[in-house]
Amino acid sequence: MRRESGLLTEEFAASLGHAGIAVLLYLRAYHAVEVTQCFTKIRKEIENQRDLFWNVQATVCLGSRRDSLEQVGESMREALWLCRDRLCRPQSWRDAALEMPDLARRYQMDASRKKSFQVAAECLDEVRFVQELEESCRTVEALPDLNGQMVEDWFRQVLEACLYGMRQSGETEAPLEEEMDKRFWHCTDMAAVYRLLRQGIQAEIQRLKEAKAAGDAADHRGKALYPAALSGGPAAGGCQHRRGLQRHLFFHTVQKRDRAELHGLSDGAAHQQS
Repeated sequence: MRRESGLLTEEFAASLGHAGIAVLLYLRAYHAVEVTQCFTKIRKEIENQRDLFWNVQATVCLGSRRDSLEQVGESMREALWLCRDRLCRPQSWRDAALEMPDLARRYQMDASRKKSFQVAAECLDEVRFVQELEESCRTVEALPDLNGQMVEDWFRQVLEACLYGMRQSGETEAPLEEEMDKRFWHCTDMAAVYRLLRQGIQAEIQRLKEAKAAGDAADHRGKALYPAALSGGPAAGGCQHRRGLQRHLFFHTVQKRDRAELHGLSDGAAHQQS
């Protein structure tokens, strides 16, 4: 990338990110044929290195040409829009100067659909989640003039709703959102985005269900120790024993709290002195 760009102009910058390789070129005179040859060569060299990149397919997306550095941000947004649009229109070459991308066209999920995703995730209900995902995917695919930016909007809103719901049931894996974002840019079409959401969120729901089951089993083992200590003797005696035990526990707790406040001890240290 740097070698070929350097042959085209000495003034350029390149950066690697999740979306791919972003390149900024400063050309004193723009020659379309030279630019096309340069980036076509780069694309083919990347695709030919299958030992490193497997069966990768690269897309060259050009933002429109701008006259000043202050306008570069808009050109980069156009190029990224075209990168996302490969999800709907896969092509090896996209040029904003020829296509004029509609950056304002976005997707917003219905509040009721978002709530359904949240509830399914909170209940750790895989079947309901898959049903909601399938219905939502069909709704998005049927939209007129669907573009890659709208597909990304859908992806992020489904992920956000499900993460919110799952957090109500337990602690989600911290890297999950970042990992899903990274894998999104490897998707080549709408079907791949659907599979990413289904597999990623289902796996997290299963992990939370297993963690919850393990926690419930531990609680059950702990509670099984108490009935034997409180079950002996007549009913009245049993009640008095429980009241005495409650008073003892309450008194012990107060003493532990007072001791911790007076001496600045940690909760564990106060417990050891009690």
